[in-house]
Amino acid sequence: MSSASHLRLAAAALAGISSACSAAPASADPPDGLTVDLVCDDGNTYTTIARAGQTWNAQLVTTSTSAFHLTRYTSTFEVTAPDGTVEVFGPSTVVKGGNDREHKDLLNCTYSFTVDLGEGYTAYIYGPATGWLTPAS
Repeated sequence: MSSASHLRLAAAALAGISSACSAAPASADPPDGLTVDLVCDDGNTYTTIARAGQTWNAQLVTTSTSAFHLTRYTSTFEVTAPDGTVEVFGPSTVVKGGNDREHKDLLNCTYSFTVDLGEGYTAYIYGPATGWLTPAS
């Protein structure tokens, strides 16, 4: 499988960060999805769950009933082949609604995670993310 094919797989994995889960109360059984740590400029790290298929919905913060509302993110993909060669794609920025939404409590965060793409390929995906926290409804 080519690096481009693996990039498409990595892009599908990235859908997890941009296609965040619906806000829901925290429970003993965390929802399925990609766990993503957001390290934010308020001095906190928020562990969130991102799920595909629900673009731009709030990401559940696993340690509370809060939700992170994503408004912008930039992603860089580093796809590593089985032989150790690395191909970099990006950065690419996506903004909700085409522009940033004003919010008095906007947080600037960074994220990174690694996805196993199979056949010995991995993708390291990272970048900044902007949004705000609210209690889950």
